[in-house]
Amino acid sequence: MTTPVTLTRAQKAAAILVAMGKPSASRLLKFFKQEELKALIEGARLLRTIPQSDLERIVADFEAEFTEGAGLRDSA
Repeated sequence: MTTPVTLTRAQKAAAILVAMGKPSASRLLKFFKQEELKALIEGARLLRTIPQSDLERIVADFEAEFTEGAGLRDSA
């Protein structure tokens, strides 16, 4: 079993955007501030190949944070 990759928040965001694909990611990127885009670009620049299991964990973590932060948990 491999050790999970440790990434910064910017690297995690970059990984999610790359996994989404160019059309979906480009629709989201237009809402980012200049400083956020710079952080994402730097995160992507330092990003290496991420194992599928780590990417799935990153997406699950993002989903949990987004759902909790947006007040969507247990609202169904």
